[in-house]
Amino acid sequence: MEVLNEDGEQVASLTPGKAKGINIVEWNYRLRRPKIAKAKTLSFGGFSTPTVPPGEYTVRLTKGKETYEQQIKLVPDPNSVHSAEERALQHETVMKLYDMNEELAYQVDRIEQLKTGLAQIETSNLPKKLQGRLKAFEEQLEATRKTLVVTTGDNYVASAEPQLREKIAELYSEVAGYLGKPSNAQLEALALRQRELEEAIAGIDELMRQLPKINKQLEQQQQPTLEYRSKENFLMADR
Repeated sequence: MEVLNEDGEQVASLTPGKAKGINIVEWNYRLRRPKIAKAKTLSFGGFSTPTVPPGEYTVRLTKGKETYEQQIKLVPDPNSVHSAEERALQHETVMKLYDMNEELAYQVDRIEQLKTGLAQIETSNLPKKLQGRLKAFEEQLEATRKTLVVTTGDNYVASAEPQLREKIAELYSEVAGYLGKPSNAQLEALALRQRELEEAIAGIDELMRQLPKINKQLEQQQQPTLEYRSKENFLMADR
């Protein structure tokens, strides 16, 4: 059983009962948790899940070759103290932060995949100039990674200085945990984190411009080239 929004996108996957008679399937009206960048410590802010907005949804039940669909309308609590405009701004803000969490996770994944590729290259027989280039590239990747995620500690964020991942995830958790209008301070923090993330992505993209020349030299030495997966493949993995 799955729930689709008005654009036909799956927003929930549910497990229907198999007992005889009427089975009740509960939906908590929440999206899946965002992907969070891998790091040395846990990011507790990333455990939050945003609610879906009011609107028309399709519930689709598939049994063997048979498919059954039913439209439902999700409406806000009429006794809510929050106006429709306030709820809309909250959803817009939390989804921006949701996407920022996943974008940062992908950028860290790019770095991790390249570092893994570098570790698999046998450098001892390579020309000294290429050895130096690979070492410098790995150091640049690691230096960048350290500005994005915590690289020390033992699963407790408080044991190390928060980096961009922790700052985005904490703000995301705050906004996701309150269904009313985000505060002015939260909106200002969002703008700041957006700028920081954009700057980080620009820096990583600049690093990636070295790859064509590095890979050409590796090919000439009959060594494996350095690659990373697409964002689409990253987001689909483990889901």
